[in-house]
Amino acid sequence: MPDVQELLSDADIVMSCPYKVGYPVGIHYRVKHRACDFRAMRAVVREKFPEYMPAFRSVMRSTQMSLANMFIMRRELFDDYCRWLFGVLFEVERRIVISTDPFQMRVFGFMAERLMNVWVRHHGLRVKHLPVWVVVDENLKKSRTKANV
Repeated sequence: MPDVQELLSDADIVMSCPYKVGYPVGIHYRVKHRACDFRAMRAVVREKFPEYMPAFRSVMRSTQMSLANMFIMRRELFDDYCRWLFGVLFEVERRIVISTDPFQMRVFGFMAERLMNVWVRHHGLRVKHLPVWVVVDENLKKSRTKANV
């Protein structure tokens, strides 16, 4: 397994391999989540960070994106990303009513997945993609299945 310095020797950021959603990312969000939340996110980016709108439109028209809110980058990039991301999310939080649905309550995580792709595109970062492995505890999976019956 390569170390972090090696991973970042020819990339600015390491992200998960892009996931193909089958239709544009913006439409995917509005179908799988709440359209009103998407509209609020887009409005905040347009109002507070208009220079990001070309990247926002490009990502939302794409049919793939890196998911999982997992990445490796240098500290100065991370600080810049967090300032921007939380500048967007805190303003969105003021504008929306968070759903009571347990899945949709994760609204800011869903937005952050898309916004990470926007931020990377806007800055033209060199990206290295690596697969994400999901480890499933079969006992936990069985207990959840029984509980959901």
